[in-house]
Amino acid sequence: MSDSSVNMDHMPTSPPTIGRSSRLTKQCRRNTIMALGILGSLAAVVLWRDSHADALLTRIHHGLVICATGKAATDTLPTSAPSALSELADAVLPSRKADQPKTEAPTQPPSMVAFEVVRTPDNALAVKDEGQTVPLEEALHASHRKHQLVMLSLQEADIQPAARLIRSSGMRHQAVIVASNESETRAALKADRSLMVAIPVRSTRDQLTAHRLAGQHPYAEYLPANASPTLFATAHREADVVIADSPDPQDNPKAIRALLREPVDIVVTSAPDHFAHVLGES
Repeated sequence: MSDSSVNMDHMPTSPPTIGRSSRLTKQCRRNTIMALGILGSLAAVVLWRDSHADALLTRIHHGLVICATGKAATDTLPTSAPSALSELADAVLPSRKADQPKTEAPTQPPSMVAFEVVRTPDNALAVKDEGQTVPLEEALHASHRKHQLVMLSLQEADIQPAARLIRSSGMRHQAVIVASNESETRAALKADRSLMVAIPVRSTRDQLTAHRLAGQHPYAEYLPANASPTLFATAHREADVVIADSPDPQDNPKAIRALLREPVDIVVTSAPDHFAHVLGES
């Protein structure tokens, strides 16, 4: 009995596998967590890139941006839905539209539009459009859907509610606020640290003032069409974005070509198609 018991006690046994499987399980879990973390980081990078693909600073680095103003800009605004009476008239009198002259559509929608923002009698913000107004919120959402950049000039409208609408519409990095004087510039710079503020500049003194007011805030210098090469060069060196008004592309293509030789990022014109035509020939 004692010998058999001794022999059984000294019989070789297989090593336990519980510890090894536990180690493998922990390693697999660690690898899985690392893989998920990498995938999550990649997804975050892709989402960030997509969300910033239409950002102003990204777009200007890909080339000159043509900003439509006037009717060329307001034609892009959303229109109100037709009434039941107008739909009935169109059905009964189909020849009415056929008799109307056809207007030639632009070659492509503008990549940037400039709007004048006003305050309506009911204290709301709206975009001015030839005698009527379109709510600013609707205009911003429409531009967001069309991946358009927007430049807003505030006509006696408060910057704070405008900044809130810009943020809520997802246009924080696609919008430019144009200030008309120093007080508006200060208010716009305080409204949102991420909003691009365009400061009008017509002289070297204006440039010094704009640079002092902006500090570390991103800002653009808005120059007239006939600004000197020195003003353009300084704006290109000091500001984040250089904006300039365009001469009439139909009457003065030579001035357009001279402007294109300057370091300008955004050109504002009421005739974007004609400007694009001159640009293509340059």
